[in-house]
Amino acid sequence: VQRDFMRPFLERSDRIVVPVAITTIVLGVLRGTVFGRIHSLADLATPYGIAWLIGLVLATTLLAVGVFYLAPEAKRLLQGAEAGQGLGAAGRRLQVVALLDLLGFFVVFSAMIAMRFL
Repeated sequence: VQRDFMRPFLERSDRIVVPVAITTIVLGVLRGTVFGRIHSLADLATPYGIAWLIGLVLATTLLAVGVFYLAPEAKRLLQGAEAGQGLGAAGRRLQVVALLDLLGFFVVFSAMIAMRFL
């Protein structure tokens, strides 16, 4: 069941997820600086600037983890599963990292919401 679910997502993830994530990060930078309250380095020390930095750093980190670890590892596991190998410890490790990735997204989302009220 996991293999059937993961295959279509993995086939499209590079073409969809990466451009959307990069666009979101770029728009976040523009929203915080050009159209937001961050106009100097001193503005990064404000509550708004701290929330913006947390969101930016974490979003960039999540993109890197997704591109350089999650997607290749998931593809490798999918190929192994098709060859008759079980998911085993590598599959459980991938699940843990994916859950941490979702937790990171929750933090980014929370920072974005907090910025509205700061």
